[in-house]
Amino acid sequence: MAASSKLLTTSRPLHAWTRLSTVLLLLMNCAASAVCSATLQEPQPPAESPDGKSSPAAPLVGAGKQEESSIPARELHTLNGHTDWVSAVAFSPDGERLASVSWDKTARIWDVDTGEPLLVLPPMKSELNSVAFSPAGNKLALVGFDHTVTIVDGETGKLLTTLEGRIGPPVTFSRDGKQLTAISASREKMEAVVAVWDTTSGKRIKVLPGYSGAGEHCERVVLSPNQLYHAVTINNSQGEGIKMKIMETLHEGSVHENLTLEGAWLPLNFSPNGNWLALATKDNVVKLLSMTGDPSMRSIATSVSNITDVTFSPNGQWLATTSQDTTARIWDVDSGVQRFSLKGHKHSISCVVFSHDGTRLATSSFDNTVKIWTLTSDP
Repeated sequence: MAASSKLLTTSRPLHAWTRLSTVLLLLMNCAASAVCSATLQEPQPPAESPDGKSSPAAPLVGAGKQEESSIPARELHTLNGHTDWVSAVAFSPDGERLASVSWDKTARIWDVDTGEPLLVLPPMKSELNSVAFSPAGNKLALVGFDHTVTIVDGETGKLLTTLEGRIGPPVTFSRDGKQLTAISASREKMEAVVAVWDTTSGKRIKVLPGYSGAGEHCERVVLSPNQLYHAVTINNSQGEGIKMKIMETLHEGSVHENLTLEGAWLPLNFSPNGNWLALATKDNVVKLLSMTGDPSMRSIATSVSNITDVTFSPNGQWLATTSQDTTARIWDVDSGVQRFSLKGHKHSISCVVFSHDGTRLATSSFDNTVKIWTLTSDP
């Protein structure tokens, strides 16, 4: 498909790797692997269908409407134990376990039903900012701010391998769990590309094509659940600003879409069926880009500033957003109406993920806690 171009503008700063200057970017590769990653900004003190079955809606829907639903949504557990910011969380594929990683350099695995800790891994060499289960749940990838990815056994925590190279979040396992896709940085060439690693040997086995080379620094990559596409944000050292490419993963770098994101670095995520890509903008709008050839762009006006993460529910009918106002919000994708909000954290929320059956939601926060929320009437 021929490349097309659109223009999005924002004044949000690029991320850095220091504690005081990094930007919350959690995205969202969450739908397929229930994973978040964070590059973190000093948070401000608290102040508050993509399902592929429906025809495209009007360009702007919702307009910030808040229509609280009668659907029960309540806090199930608050998970305490981390001693510093919790960067990211991930549900196991069976929904029985929840993994969390933190600036305290530890990863923890929790029992979702009881809220009790099942496993606390020994501290890593650096703070952790991303976590992902393999599709079978037998492997867990931990990403550190030292650009190291450690893969451990998903149940015992036993070290399996460490991936070679400088690797940035988020990371995505292949369907068979044998490979892992992420950003690969080269300090010598001052560039970063999208690459694939063997999860057994830890070796980088290939670089995905489609990037011009020196001077291009890939900031973030998310894969569609069917892994046919990957969206990558690119920072050009020539001062051309941030661009996002949506690439066809299996077709030698064929460009599906080009977007220019002026001065931006935005949370983004694919819908579960891969038909839509959601990205949050600095003007409080979540844009939905079609991956099926439809030229229209849908938007949800949230009236929420500083969105830190976006992720779809497993059925694609809801979109969850989090922000620095300590609140997670659930939006109806077709109508753009806010269905309910989840309040309880005392500081900015860094990550939000749905369980694979859609009955649970987990959030991590700079208040050093993780919360599990139930979205049904069942305990």
